Amino acid sequence: MTHRWLAISVLALASSVSAEPVLFQSGEHSGFTRLVATLPSADTQWHVTGSGRIYTFKVEGDDFSFDLDGIFERIPRTRLSNLVAKPDSGEIELQLACDCEVSSAWYNDRHVIVDIRDSTNEEDVAPIPANFLLQMESADQKKPFRYTWAEATPVPTPAVQAPVEEPATQLSDPTQSFGSYVSDQDKISRVAQQVIDQINRATEQNLLQAQAPEILALEEGPGPSQDRTAMPPPPYANSDAAWRSQNTLNVTTYNALDVAVQEIAAVLAGQSGASECIADSRIDIESWVGETDFSTELGKLRSGMVGEFDMTSPESMTNLAQFYIAHTFGAEAEQILRGISNTDKDPVLTAMAQLVETGQVTKFNPFFDQGHCASGVAFWAALSGQRLAGESAVDSALETLSGLPVNLREHLAPILSNRFVELGHTEAASYILNSIERTNTDPGPEFDMAQAALHAELGETDAAVQKLEKVAAQNTTLAPAAVVDLIASHVAKGTIVPSDTVSLVSALAVEHKVGMMGPALRNAHAQARMLAQDFNPAFDVVAEIAKIDGKDVAVKIRSDVTNALITEAEGFDIISYAIARKLIDPDMLVPETAVTLAEKFYSLGFHDQTKRVLQSLPIEHATSEVHLLKAKIALADKLPRRAEAELMSVTGPAADTLRAQARSMAGDHHAAAEILHDMGEVERAAFEAWLGGDLSGLSALDLEVYQRIEAMLQSAAADTTGSDAETQTLTHNRALLNDSMDARSALSELLNLHRVTEPSS
Repeated sequence: MTHRWLAISVLALASSVSAEPVLFQSGEHSGFTRLVATLPSADTQWHVTGSGRIYTFKVEGDDFSFDLDGIFERIPRTRLSNLVAKPDSGEIELQLACDCEVSSAWYNDRHVIVDIRDSTNEEDVAPIPANFLLQMESADQKKPFRYTWAEATPVPTPAVQAPVEEPATQLSDPTQSFGSYVSDQDKISRVAQQVIDQINRATEQNLLQAQAPEILALEEGPGPSQDRTAMPPPPYANSDAAWRSQNTLNVTTYNALDVAVQEIAAVLAGQSGASECIADSRIDIESWVGETDFSTELGKLRSGMVGEFDMTSPESMTNLAQFYIAHTFGAEAEQILRGISNTDKDPVLTAMAQLVETGQVTKFNPFFDQGHCASGVAFWAALSGQRLAGESAVDSALETLSGLPVNLREHLAPILSNRFVELGHTEAASYILNSIERTNTDPGPEFDMAQAALHAELGETDAAVQKLEKVAAQNTTLAPAAVVDLIASHVAKGTIVPSDTVSLVSALAVEHKVGMMGPALRNAHAQARMLAQDFNPAFDVVAEIAKIDGKDVAVKIRSDVTNALITEAEGFDIISYAIARKLIDPDMLVPETAVTLAEKFYSLGFHDQTKRVLQSLPIEHATSEVHLLKAKIALADKLPRRAEAELMSVTGPAADTLRAQARSMAGDHHAAAEILHDMGEVERAAFEAWLGGDLSGLSALDLEVYQRIEAMLQSAAADTTGSDAETQTLTHNRALLNDSMDARSALSELLNLHRVTEPSS
């Protein structure tokens, strides 16, 4: 049970491309209801349209999914009555329960804020304050009545009152508007990060002592800079935001700095920001272990879970779930928590149960903004994959780990080490593994896998391979994952996988054919065969992947095997496999590999196969390399105009060379000479000019025969200059007779140099 987290994590290796999620969160505030949509990327386009009681939130693009779970667990249906998702069109229909005003704004690159406000007159709406808390207070406008309860006497006529001067209408500051504030959040986020970095630096230099929030001290009375009202600890809220709204910041500040930190922390209206940390009392796992042995404590908790009239108590169920978490039984704890209503359930416990069981948090993660905290919550934030801000947070996570019960510490230490390796905290990861190794001489395969990941991150490849080989040779649930990582290390180095490892991965792929590790093992098996240059078995495994996992999944590994085939195999073998395995067909290879295969076909002289591969490429992959290759094929087919058409959008020396060749083939030798001259190819330019009838540049040709021809022509022209017609004729004839032998020799060399050959069949 304690090893299930690895099987779940490896499942991500085989997952196919799925719809991108759009996560919706909700919150109820004074005077308005807020929806926050988290888009897949900052480039995602969106807009909100509608009127009356129907509005539409639309996301531009294809293949989106909408996560609306728990929307109405946090808000009533007084303003928003229903949400209807239409994934096919990328729309969410907002059905209102009132004649409310709907506004939307863009926030922090990926978030869209939609506010549903009670309809009010414009003059009654106060400007939004700078701290963005949106707490508008209505003034009590009481006026004296013009009558009294006295005797039945006529009411006297009131005296004429002097006119009261009304103050001039104050225009709201445009810098305090909703849109302006949201647009400035990037700057505020950067300032907040700088403040956090400065605090961490001061803590490291012993200039500042960090301390956990003292909730009891806060309840005794107001602080020095604020008037705080004492409040008893709230019951479990149905969301983490409700819990944090009652907690204090993990920084003690005074005077103006207190206000500044509050404004930076207020990221969204009515919600606490990044500077507020989850209280240690909610994650005090050391106190959940129990005072007696496991069986006795479990029996006591389970017997006390059902009270009078067979009614279950949320408090007793929570205590049992905490006990399960402290003893690494995450699945059991999550099952108990499902029986608690959302109003009484702490979402932090649910996340902790999932982390203990699988090492991952599904759906809502209450630790998503806790990476800056220098308290125990930093441990759980790092465990859930959040980046820690500063050394103080890393140190707090390590201290929390060292204080856990032994069984839980040894169970979670490898997971935390892997998270630190992913986040770049290799020194902290090394400290974790060393501390476990000192207390346990045989910590288990999870520890070895974590050590292998750390060695790989540090560039210690041989040590990583030794650890992976050790786990792979053991008959444990981690053996398949170790074999997959071991083969991946060989792929990264380009070394041949040992034959016993190939046999092992082949057997494991058959054993886990329908299991979660099946896709990863089949992929590793194909890679192992590829590195050994066993291309026929490798393509057989690829065919099995296409049959079991899908054709789209097989494209990537088939392309990898084909790249190895092109690099390592002989030309005949490449042609044989390409035809037998139908690599030329569309959608069999990724475009980059298809282009490489086409270039190989062209170099081998198989122009028809080259054209088939190029024709199967998608239009959007018409790169410069593709156009150049198509131009070469056109020139090989004696189609110079088509070659020039392919080169219209391509620049560079290679394109100019082909362009000059096309002009020469079309008979435009002067244009070819100009292109070659601009490229600096003087000799080739002179040759093209000579083919076009221009003999002035023959001396530039690095061939003695051209220079002799030019010298003979210049000599003949010089001999006939300045003489009468009869003398010129005699001189010319005499020169022809004298130079006949040289002329015959030069012409013979020239004809041999440009010999016309019959095309090969």
